[in-house]
Amino acid sequence: MIFNTGILYVLLVVWLICTFADPIGHSVIDESRAQFLSTLTENDLNPQLWAKTHGSKSVEVYFNFYLEKLSKLYDTNNEVLSFMMIGACDGKSDRSILQFVQNRHWKGLFVEPVLQNVHDLRRMFVGEPQFKGTHLASSRSIIVRGAALDHCVNDTVSLARPPDSWLRDDTLPHWKSRELSKVFDPDVDKTYASWVVERVQCVTGVSLLRHWTDRYRDCVNCLHHKKQVAARVDRMGINNSPEQTKTPTPALDRGVRLDVLKVDTEGSDAHVLHGFDLERARPDRRPLLVFFEVKLLSRPLGQETMAWLRNL
Repeated sequence: MIFNTGILYVLLVVWLICTFADPIGHSVIDESRAQFLSTLTENDLNPQLWAKTHGSKSVEVYFNFYLEKLSKLYDTNNEVLSFMMIGACDGKSDRSILQFVQNRHWKGLFVEPVLQNVHDLRRMFVGEPQFKGTHLASSRSIIVRGAALDHCVNDTVSLARPPDSWLRDDTLPHWKSRELSKVFDPDVDKTYASWVVERVQCVTGVSLLRHWTDRYRDCVNCLHHKKQVAARVDRMGINNSPEQTKTPTPALDRGVRLDVLKVDTEGSDAHVLHGFDLERARPDRRPLLVFFEVKLLSRPLGQETMAWLRNL
């Protein structure tokens, strides 16, 4: 089911419930998923009622309401909730990341291309004084510095981001000083001539899922796996070529199962979603909750993305 607010979209995906064993962090009967789906009513599926039900018109409020509900079920059932955020920034302004920090039963993979943001996100998870009470966030998180696309032609891409003076300017709004960045071709696009260019690795949803699975392959419950000092910044070293991102078995069908996916890439969200090979994944292996932003997309691309998701 897709909830459309006109500016942002939240996708609450009601998939079939899996009855097979998942080797990495999930119970055989998927009790939490089954309970979560059983709580949904017609009101949950009618976006016209959301403002009245939640007392807000903010899609972020709606998304976090369902995320908190799902999190409580996983915690009650002693299950691990797998959360991925692409476009994590520095972690300080996103409520979902703060929820991850506070909940020990979550494990997460976070993708961010801007170097300064990556360093600040890592410091947050490690537990600097201003972030005390992070509940072992560093041992259950993986940070990947990279730019997520639907496919990668080369291993690295050029990323334009605001000048250093913006990063240090406390008078600027957070979105302007920290959240703006753009993958571009410096030989063709001169729009960002005054910005700083960083060269970062190119990643896709498929390559991220493979990397996450490889990191956790040797343990069943990695919440407190001490060998996983995951607050380091990972260099994935994965072949992201188009030929390698499509395999006989979709990446979502193997290894770590993604429960919640949040994408906030300032205009590239549709391309990022296509990089997960969702259409070939088993319904029970797709994320239960997907959040993405379409306000920076063209109207045709936004409509095309919604139609694609509805037809999965």
